[in-house]
Amino acid sequence: MERPRVKIEAVTECEVTVSKEGGPVTQRVPTGIIDAGSILFYTINLSNEGDEPTRNLTVENPIPRGSVYVPGSATGQGSTVLISNDHGASFVAETEAACWRPESVTDVRWIVEHMPPGTRSHVEFQVRILAPEPSFVERCWSTAYLWLLARFST
Repeated sequence: MERPRVKIEAVTECEVTVSKEGGPVTQRVPTGIIDAGSILFYTINLSNEGDEPTRNLTVENPIPRGSVYVPGSATGQGSTVLISNDHGASFVAETEAACWRPESVTDVRWIVEHMPPGTRSHVEFQVRILAPEPSFVERCWSTAYLWLLARFST
């Protein structure tokens, strides 16, 4: 008897609007250059390639650095969705974390209740890309530039 064998494939996409016959259409495409404020769509495709069903399959994904979780975006049919604010040390249902700021969410976990052999499923979540933090040198130069501009512009 073989154990369940689950293949996992992660896909990251962004939405773009393209012109087609009949007007503009929004579609997801693989990510390329991403601007601050953009929304990224993470899809984790699961396929049970074994001969046995899975039970309570746990899938976890950290929120990528430089991004913020979009509240309510984690979904997965037949899954329980949990979130963490301590890098995966503990998880709670999103409804229990209603007072959390989106910036505090560090990880998402799905517990996929059942996947028969030969079936496919997927789980998803979204993040918003943050503007990069300026470095210490950039902040110093910016401050010096503004001081010089104010000093010599009168």
